[in-house]
Amino acid sequence: MGSMTGGPAGAGGAAEASLLRVRLSAVLDTTLDPLILVRPVREGDRVVDFVIDDLNGTHARAGGDPRAQRMRLPERSPELFALYRRVLATGTTQEARRVRIEGHPEDPTSASGWADVRATAVAGDVVVSWRNVDADVLAERALREQAMQDPLTGLPNRRALVGLLAAACAAHVPFGVLFVDVDRFKELNDRYGHATGDAVLAATGERLRSALRGDDVVGRLAGDEFVVVAPRAGTREDVGALAARVVDAPAPTGAGAPAPSVSVGALLVDDPSADVDGVLRAADALMYAAKREGGGRVRVGGYPRGAGGTHDA
Repeated sequence: MGSMTGGPAGAGGAAEASLLRVRLSAVLDTTLDPLILVRPVREGDRVVDFVIDDLNGTHARAGGDPRAQRMRLPERSPELFALYRRVLATGTTQEARRVRIEGHPEDPTSASGWADVRATAVAGDVVVSWRNVDADVLAERALREQAMQDPLTGLPNRRALVGLLAAACAAHVPFGVLFVDVDRFKELNDRYGHATGDAVLAATGERLRSALRGDDVVGRLAGDEFVVVAPRAGTREDVGALAARVVDAPAPTGAGAPAPSVSVGALLVDDPSADVDGVLRAADALMYAAKREGGGRVRVGGYPRGAGGTHDA
């Protein structure tokens, strides 16, 4: 790695400088992190890409880009390209975590991946150390998915639903919310046992999914309560029709107990002041109104108040 090493100047120190370069090169080639020296490719005064001028053995073993080939960073990783240009312009050291880099279009052996990167400006070039973090990104993604998923039904959990509702409220566009509750679930659970109760809840999740459209999202809020966020339900008629499909959807069999009905509070949210807690309270109140009428029904209303219409299952 001659380009990335240096030593004492002067004729008398030539041998010592050569030995130092050899030693430094050996150290750099065996260091755990890949190291590269990248040179800017310019068109006039504008940096349009980078080329690897030098690299250590770890970079080569890790499957990094080869020397002298244009990196094509503007296409493969705009974030990394911007980082290198900032470092050059400011003469500083900067870092970036979880940078996505696509495979090189001219190299069939090049693979896409994620990296943590540290870049330092050195005499018009950039010295870069990087670490592949593909496994870390996959683990973090799995943890995020687990944190947003109900383990029993596989549906989005309360945390995920709150995020979806918050985004829908912030968009200031009418949308629908269904608050769905399994009728007489406690009696069923007490009579047939918790394992059967869990099977009924999982089957209810499938029942709800089967009744929805492509961009509707159903999640399990808690216990036997489910919530549907319907971004394309822009009128009370839309919300009511969707709720009717949910109530009338065939209940899956095989849970070890009679398939229960569901009660639905169907809410049209068309208010720029809407918030998650207010929307859930309003939809919950409509659901209980439907349940008081015997269950297996829909009560439709608007946010923040107003209700009308029942649908018999």
